[in-house]
Formats: sequence, structure tokens, C-alpha cells
Amino acid sequence: MSLRGTHNKFNSASWGPYCRFEDARWGDFVAIADAELCSGLQFNNCVFGHSVNFDFSRFSSGLNFTGTIFEGLVQFSSSSDVDIFNSIDFRGCEFKGQVDFGGRKFLGKTNFGLIDESTKKRSLKLDENGMIVYKEDSIFPQFNQTDFVRRSVIFHKQPNFHGCELHQDTSFEGAEFPKPTGSEEAVRAYRTLKLAFSNQQATREHQRFFKFEMAEEGLFHRTSAMNALRMFKLRSATRDLWCWFLIMIYRIFADYGFSILRPFFFWCLSVIIFAYVYGLFSGYPICFYSNSCEIQAEWLKESLIYSMPFSGLDKFSKVNFDSLCFLIAVFIYKAFSILWFFLIGLALRNFFKLK
Repeated sequence: MSLRGTHNKFNSASWGPYCRFEDARWGDFVAIADAELCSGLQFNNCVFGHSVNFDFSRFSSGLNFTGTIFEGLVQFSSSSDVDIFNSIDFRGCEFKGQVDFGGRKFLGKTNFGLIDESTKKRSLKLDENGMIVYKEDSIFPQFNQTDFVRRSVIFHKQPNFHGCELHQDTSFEGAEFPKPTGSEEAVRAYRTLKLAFSNQQATREHQRFFKFEMAEEGLFHRTSAMNALRMFKLRSATRDLWCWFLIMIYRIFADYGFSILRPFFFWCLSVIIFAYVYGLFSGYPICFYSNSCEIQAEWLKESLIYSMPFSGLDKFSKVNFDSLCFLIAVFIYKAFSILWFFLIGLALRNFFKLK
């Protein structure tokens, strides 16, 4: 179905239960604001143009937008206690513009997840002349059932959930979010979702949006630092560069505290590096290229002893140097070793969702 014209206005309209607009092509500017939309309303596989406005509309349960494409701005915002979503399905939707759910209360199941492989897309069956094919001796049309091309929800811009109350059965499984932009609005958007899931003690979702928030905040500080340098605000630039550097290091070394393998890899790398350093201080021959490397095992033993963040293990070491350079190297090595073990512990804590 295609609605003619660039403007489709249904403000303050009232639609009965189980209305179906499947596979409909709407105009560029659609207004369904302050409307009464009863249960079972279907907008599956629709295409909306540059703007669609559902502000202050009242929805009953079973609202379904599965597989719908929103080409531009989408507005679902509200400031009224009666403007709620009892249950709503956005599986497989693509939001190419900004989507605003500000102030809405999600009181039922809310799904921004994946379309099941068993779910099929319905479209009107047309003949070679583009006319609708009807069932034999019936006024009801025939439909084709095909697989959805896109199974996951795609956000091209950060969604706005400010002031919302999310239902406990809210899913963003498989949803794709845009690359970091460094805008302050993006930081706030992800922080809102992070806090919403934190209040529900939904740890996995909280962690996911925390990572998005950190990525946006890091890019935001870098952009702010560059702008401050252009204006010769050195103190502000230094502060932002330092924040960006810490966030970047946190991402590289630990994936914001969610990677076990990264700090373990860097710990192994530091053991090898400082084993070589100990070899230099001890005067052991370099045997990376020789056939006999018994001494290298001694390097690794010494390095492993000093890498453990426990006191009292130094007595097992055969290395005894009073050189200031060696003591500085040991101090740096132990500091990094403690850092790697801390990051591994932090990742384990986050993995097992410990408080």
C-alpha cells in the first residue's frame, strides 16, 4: 500500500483494534500525534519518509513495527502519565534519523532485538500489471511470505530515552548502534540507557551501554581538546587531552574493564620484555638465536618471580643487584604487573556480574 502525497495527517485520530498497515509506503511527513491507537496495531515492513510524529499518542498493547524503515526523524515523546506503551515490537527496524522516546513509560515487553528466522515478511501479491491478487471468490487479498533481509535493529543516530521508564523485559539483543561521534548529546543518550538498566540490575545491558558511553566520552574529550588548542586555552586543552588519554589507555589495555585476554596478553608480553632486561643486567648471554637456550629459562623464572604482586617472593630470586637502574626497572615492572592483575580481576568481576 502506498499513501499518496508528501503529507499524511492523522492527528487526534482513533483507530480500532488490529488495524494492519503492513508493507505500506507512507509520505515524507506523517503526523499521527495525539491519536488513540487500539491494541494489535500493525506497521510491519512499512517505510516512513523524512518525519513521523507519534507525540502524545496513546497506544494499547501489541503495537508492532517489525522490519519497518524510518528514513528520518521519529517522535514518540510524551510528557503525560497516560501516554504509555503496554507492549511494543521494533525488531528489525532501521532508524536512519533521530528517534525520540522522551518521557514515555514502557509498561510491557519492549523488543529492539532480532527477528526470529521463523518470522516471515508479508507483502501483497501483485499480478504482472501491478494489481492486487485476491483469493478465489473472496474479497481478501493474497500475500507473499518472504524472509526479512535485515534481522537486527539499526540505529544510525543515538536514540533518546531521556525521562523514560523501561520495562524489565526490554531487549536490545543484536541491535547495531552508530560509530562514536564525540557529541555531548551522544554521551547523555548512552548514559540514560546505562542508568535505566542499572536501576533494573540488568548488568549485561548496563555494561554494554557503559562501553558506548566511554567511547563517546573519549572522543568528546579529544574533540574538546582540539577546539581548546585552536583558541589557545592551554589549561582546558591539557585537561581534556589527559582525560582522553586515560580513556584510550583503558580501552586499549582492558576494553573498558571487560576483556580478560587483553591484560593477560600484556602481562605475558611484559614478562618476556623484563626477562630480557634481567638478562642484560645479569650478564647472561643472549640466546634467542642459539640452539641451546637453558639460560633463557632462567630469565623467565626471574621475571615471573618479580611479576607476582605478592611480597616475600624476592627471596627465591638469584638476582641481587644494587644498581639504581635495576631497582627502577623492578619498580616499573611490579607496577605494571599489579596493573595487569587488577585489570584481569576487574574483567572477571564484570564477567560474573559481581557487585
